[in-house]
Amino acid sequence: MSYESLSLSELIPATEEEIYSAWLNSNEHSAFTGDQAEIDPVVGGRHSTFGGYAQGAIIDLIPARRIVQTWRTNDFPEGSPDSRLELTLEATVGGTMVTLLHTEIPDGQSDNYREGWVKYYFEALKKYFAEKTGQAAGNEEPPAMPPSNGLSEHKKPPTRLTTRAKTPAPKPAAKAAAPAATKPKPKAKAKPKAKAKVKAKAAQTKSRAKSRTRPAAKTKARKAIKAKVKAKAKAKAKAKPKAKAGKKPAKSTRASAGKKKKRR
Repeated sequence: MSYESLSLSELIPATEEEIYSAWLNSNEHSAFTGDQAEIDPVVGGRHSTFGGYAQGAIIDLIPARRIVQTWRTNDFPEGSPDSRLELTLEATVGGTMVTLLHTEIPDGQSDNYREGWVKYYFEALKKYFAEKTGQAAGNEEPPAMPPSNGLSEHKKPPTRLTTRAKTPAPKPAAKAAAPAATKPKPKAKAKPKAKAKVKAKAAQTKSRAKSRTRPAAKTKARKAIKAKVKAKAKAKAKAKPKAKAGKKPAKSTRASAGKKKKRR
């Protein structure tokens, strides 16, 4: 029986570890191929893909570098041995170069499998990782915007991009974000009544101050008047004794005249 082989290479926009894990993980393999896969990711473990259409065993594994399997489909002729599938991963610019070497394929079937590897694996892997990248980007948050007009508040758009740490931040708002500063309440304007009360109190205070100063002025005036009255009284008192002194001689003359009459 004659056999065929084929070799394919494709750049996949993902890391070696991501592709290695997706190939050997049952859930991820089912996700990118779009059909059921069951894989035991150890040397000697069995693998089954496309609902059992393709199956085989794992021969060799080098983490993130190399996967070797036996591989056959329900289309293999009865009695034909399993084919050999070797997958190598090499990091390069833009992702990982994936090289698939498929040997010992039954004669006449290699073209069908070539199309299958391209459509259900290489193109499917590209789409799968592109969608994963898009989903991750959708959960990201934008970096902090620079302060504007002296404000340090961080602006946040409605969609999430990669955060400062590439994780959803609280709502920015997080900014997470942070509590919004409350504006100080404006001071209430004084009501007209309050102003009137203030003016009335001020007027009362002034009148009280004036009333306190008035008694002092009155007492001074009274003292001045009393001093004048006393001065006048003293002046009168001084003037009276002089007048009496002038009259005394007259009395003495009268007395002497009376004495003279008695003598006569």
